[in-house]
Amino acid sequence: MRVPGGAANTYSQAVSRENVPSVPADLLVWAVSSPLPANPLWRRTPAVRAGQVWQPELASWYAYSWADFGVLLDGLAGRVRSAKAGVGPRAAV
Repeated sequence: MRVPGGAANTYSQAVSRENVPSVPADLLVWAVSSPLPANPLWRRTPAVRAGQVWQPELASWYAYSWADFGVLLDGLAGRVRSAKAGVGPRAAV
């Protein structure tokens, strides 16, 4: 899904903590090292309640070879395949 209000090729965005529950996502890829899961707002996020969150190893974001990047993409592909659609806030719209 394209980020609302973003450029035609924008598929990710930084989100402030207070806006996390309104993220229209069925799957969240959490690529930061902050203690966000301890935040009550995080637990109210539909994708989190549905168990559809993936936090890859932080070091994997710094893939220095195509083989390393392939491991990251394989992990993402597996999470996308297993995610159930329709858990995000727009599901009822």
